Amino acid sequence: MRSLYLTSHLKTINSVTGLTTRQGEDLLVRRSKTDIGSRDINIRGPHLYNQLPRELKNAGSRGGS
Repeated sequence: MRSLYLTSHLKTINSVTGLTTRQGEDLLVRRSKTDIGSRDINIRGPHLYNQLPRELKNAGSRGGS
């Protein structure tokens, strides 16, 4: 189950542009004006997620203990 907090902050490229592209399910990465700002979790997190292999992104989550 997705967190409402996360879904309100993380948007896919398709949901923002309305276009269907090969990278459409990737997360939109905000731009930063400074090097320090580019290290912010809100920018770095989506960037790192987009670099994951497609197979890993599509894998189901394994619920816990």
